[in-house]
Amino acid sequence: MLLKSILMMFCIFYHCMLPESFAKPIMKSSIFKGGETSSLGESPFEGPLYKYEEIVHAQGKFLVTTYYRTPIKLEFPFNGKDISISLNEFSKNSDSLGISKEEKEKVTKTINSEGNGAQSSTMGQNKGKELSIEEKEKIWPDGPPRFDEKKYGIKLRDANGDRTIFYKYSHTPYVVTELNLNP
Repeated sequence: MLLKSILMMFCIFYHCMLPESFAKPIMKSSIFKGGETSSLGESPFEGPLYKYEEIVHAQGKFLVTTYYRTPIKLEFPFNGKDISISLNEFSKNSDSLGISKEEKEKVTKTINSEGNGAQSSTMGQNKGKELSIEEKEKIWPDGPPRFDEKKYGIKLRDANGDRTIFYKYSHTPYVVTELNLNP
């Protein structure tokens, strides 16, 4: 009974007391923390998604890992604000965003060395095919899947001091199947 009263008070507070611009991000970040919706109200499902299949040979078997993933986004402070841009935008426009050539190279090398850059570069050059809305609805007829968000930081040092550039992406759970080579 106490829990029900608390929940009702919270709902009333949410709907009546808080300004709309403040209440929605709080609710979305706490309720949908599993990756369905970010604190900004964006769903990875609504944006671009790419299918990945990786084949691994282990214990005499070929295993295929399949998952769906968003493009990499970079987040960093610029002119007193935190901005978020795609890896492709970063590669093209980093000079105008206060990122030196050395910092750009370090970020790119770090992302590539962790196995994410090659995939995101492939996506950026239209070698990977973005899923259409129809394909998403066919794959997930019951609505959006659960997404896991990965976020990593790259520490940079320059004349102005230390700063960190974060990169993040979301992906669906991995599905591993055995590849049968015998017809």
